[in-house]
Amino acid sequence: HRPYRVIRELLAKAPLPERVITRAQQVFRILAEAEGRVHGIAADEVEFHEVGALDAIADVVGCCLLLEQLGIDHIIAGAVLPGEGSVHCAHGRMPVPVPAVAAMLASHRVPQRRLGRETGELTTPTGCALVIGLADRWLDDAGWSGIASRIGHGAGHKTIPDLCNVLRCQLVDGQATSDTVAE
Repeated sequence: HRPYRVIRELLAKAPLPERVITRAQQVFRILAEAEGRVHGIAADEVEFHEVGALDAIADVVGCCLLLEQLGIDHIIAGAVLPGEGSVHCAHGRMPVPVPAVAAMLASHRVPQRRLGRETGELTTPTGCALVIGLADRWLDDAGWSGIASRIGHGAGHKTIPDLCNVLRCQLVDGQATSDTVAE
């Protein structure tokens, strides 16, 4: 367990580029605000469980550092798939999306897509906060055009029947347009 205020202080003291710290602080602030809403406390009083572990902090900081190293200035995200069913966590068995993810999706008005069947958790609180904290806009807001210069895939370990557990990111050289439809 690690309080949000401690994570905030760790990040502030980290020998990292300013934009990396700013992005990581944004992600953790979004998480703390969601957890605070769920537990009925102020964000500064939130004590993280899984998200407070050093590996979770490294995941967030590593993602922000990678964006900096790649020179990524803008991120456009697609609809989030929170999943359906239940998951076991530090508080016991929880419905999916877990309360913190549901709070983030609602408070930030994030477009979501449901599969209409039991999948378990597809979007973790950390993943949700990363997307919300780092995305400049959602594909539903405006189209985009451009050329994908690089495409990356990351596969998860969870097996979900009839569903490929892969995250795809594309580096696109281009600009937003108002008359393009993205599907």
